[in-house]
Amino acid sequence: METTDIGAPIIEHSPDNPSPADVTRGANWFFWIAILSVIASTITYFGNSYLSFFNFGVAQLIYGAPIGWINVETAPYPPMTALIINIVIAAVFAVFGYFARKRSSWAFLIGFFLYMFDSLITIGMRDLLGFAFHMLVIFFIFKGLVATRRLYQGV
Repeated sequence: METTDIGAPIIEHSPDNPSPADVTRGANWFFWIAILSVIASTITYFGNSYLSFFNFGVAQLIYGAPIGWINVETAPYPPMTALIINIVIAAVFAVFGYFARKRSSWAFLIGFFLYMFDSLITIGMRDLLGFAFHMLVIFFIFKGLVATRRLYQGV
């Protein structure tokens, strides 16, 4: 067996042998979701919709986006209401990130399925760029979930 300078065994990390850093990287995506959606929602609140693909699909529904492009002037709800709802949703995802960093499978699972549901809303709004972003995030959250299960639960 190969060892380091101090005699500790060198462990190769692979999909079959994940590291704690793999779990943390997956959990960090919950924070990225929260941060990027709050930034995009705040920019949308001030009348610009160029970053709408970072918004939650639910937020796009609240803003009244029929095909993925947000028009704040014709929204069915006041823009401040949509911004507050988006911040609350982002806070929930940040909580999932906190518990996922503590190696909690339930946080990964619930966050994964909620974001998957949100991606279905996004594709229903015909926001292909937003859907692609959702799929990228879902991929990395899933990798974190698998690493958690293999590393800490013996699966």
